[in-house]
Amino acid sequence: MGILFKEELRKMASRKIVWVGLLLLFVFLIFRIAVVQKEYRTTIDGQTYTGREAIQKDKELAREYSGPLTEKMVEDIYKRFGFSYYEEESGDFVGNFCNGFITRRMTNYNQTGGSQVEIMFYQGEEWENNAAHLLKGDVEFGYAYGWEDLWESWLVIVMYLSVLFVIAYSPMFSEEYALRTADLLLTTERGRGSGIGMKLLAALAFYIFVSVGMIGLVVLLYLSVFGPDGLEASSLLMNIPSEGYHPETILGFYLYEIGMSLSGMLLLMTVTAGISAYSRNSYMSVIMSVIVFLIPVLWIKVFAPMQIFGSFTKVVNHFMASMPVMLPLSWGFVFTGKQTAVHLGVAGITAAVCSVAAYRKYKKYQGR
Repeated sequence: MGILFKEELRKMASRKIVWVGLLLLFVFLIFRIAVVQKEYRTTIDGQTYTGREAIQKDKELAREYSGPLTEKMVEDIYKRFGFSYYEEESGDFVGNFCNGFITRRMTNYNQTGGSQVEIMFYQGEEWENNAAHLLKGDVEFGYAYGWEDLWESWLVIVMYLSVLFVIAYSPMFSEEYALRTADLLLTTERGRGSGIGMKLLAALAFYIFVSVGMIGLVVLLYLSVFGPDGLEASSLLMNIPSEGYHPETILGFYLYEIGMSLSGMLLLMTVTAGISAYSRNSYMSVIMSVIVFLIPVLWIKVFAPMQIFGSFTKVVNHFMASMPVMLPLSWGFVFTGKQTAVHLGVAGITAAVCSVAAYRKYKKYQGR
């Protein structure tokens, strides 16, 4: 049994395109964070800093204002630093993390293109809709720049890993059909029983090693540059919807998002295994897996607004929200905690059904 497991794991690990893809992703992340650090710029009390020194100065400044975000704190930051802006000639950022936050979140900054002359606080209804919820005393302020920057890349990283997993898992069964090795393996009792289980177990081990390892490397990379500052701050600093379920802290939000991302990729593994068991061609298995992976996006963007199934459309919407590509995006749909739990339950049932379907289909294979 151990030999079968090792052999299945070896076959998955021998797919060079997966490792090349992981290497390219890691190189891209190192390059990106190096550029972010090099171009980082902050101005505090008339003094401008750049690079790693600027990051350190911004963290020290944010610690001065750590605590519940209030109107008085916003007023103090504005009186001391004014609004942040970009110089027209050079395009350089003039400001720091603290006044940059209130400028982005509490002013008409996005409508002015960053022009210093035109920036002003929201007024009336715009203030109530965009800024008031941040000043109720339950939003903990802290240095969140690094975690905001990571969030800009997070979903791209997860989707990229998902595509690599599809490439790794698609030949799981279909390759053996094509090479006729299934004809030999299924002649033995072990091949028809524990041998199939070893395939799925090896896929699970490969998934854990790659996904947890890669996500861990990404987090360590950001910690090495920005440190742990801001993890205890409110997740609302990252400009996520205030409605629906969301963990209160940035640390909690990332743990939640890592969990949803890993759940999505685990479900993707079982769905791809099921498709592979029903396909005689590895390339077709890859294509079908990618199509199935993207169907929920097409549904949410195109068909859901059309209400083609009437009131039943909502049920389909929640089913689609339980699929691999949508689970990491659940924070943006302002789902309640109960709805999120239901989505995870549906994902778990779907994973079990796909695993059983793959097992039964491969076991009943009778050759060409």
